[in-house]
Amino acid sequence: MMLRHAIAVVTFVVASMAALGQDSAVQSVNIKSSWGGLGEPRSTEISIRNEHGTYRVGQNRVDASKVQALVSPVEHSPVELPSVENLGIAESWLREQLDSPAAKRSWWMVWNAPTEQQTLFRKYFTDLNLVRKVLPNLYSYGSLDSYPKLEVTILHQNGLVTTVISDSVYEFMLPWSIRRNGQSVSTYNREVSVSIAALMPLKATNQSLLAGSGLAFDLADAVMQEITDKQKTLSQGRPRATGSPQE
Repeated sequence: MMLRHAIAVVTFVVASMAALGQDSAVQSVNIKSSWGGLGEPRSTEISIRNEHGTYRVGQNRVDASKVQALVSPVEHSPVELPSVENLGIAESWLREQLDSPAAKRSWWMVWNAPTEQQTLFRKYFTDLNLVRKVLPNLYSYGSLDSYPKLEVTILHQNGLVTTVISDSVYEFMLPWSIRRNGQSVSTYNREVSVSIAALMPLKATNQSLLAGSGLAFDLADAVMQEITDKQKTLSQGRPRATGSPQE
């Protein structure tokens, strides 16, 4: 199975390089994004076209570097699993999240805890080894009330068509299925996600999910789950308040 997968990946990359080695300029990019679940369904469609070397959405010009930023990671070898490196997680980033307005506003599971538990959380949240341990949990849970879907069709001037598809509820909508020349591969490359997000308006359907805006919150929740036993130990060790009932 692993050998078959490796052969498929090599075939995909080689075929892509051969096709793109011709006239590989992008003729158009069509983005279809939708969401359904508990709430009103939403959808966004964006069509980017190449007009004599200038990319436009309607009459608005699109920076060519943003289009290339999408094409480049789509052409790369697939990323098989999510990692702290590929998701842009570093100790400095983790420390920034701890003191961010979003954290203070929404991390109720942390700031409602006793002070000593908060201290324990701050220690572990910035521990990259622990973050590596809990990271797979962010990409393995199920959802019954959120159904995002996104499909990007890239048409090159040489006729090559690449389709990028995801219906993932996870941050960055990972993984992606990339289909080209009858071949298909799966990738956890975050760069695919953020490049699509950069081509969409800020309030477009699924844009914030593509951009990974909830990553820090999900990590905080996973770390809290991981250190639950340590928190319980601290809680049980706290002295009883005066006048509290005795067992």
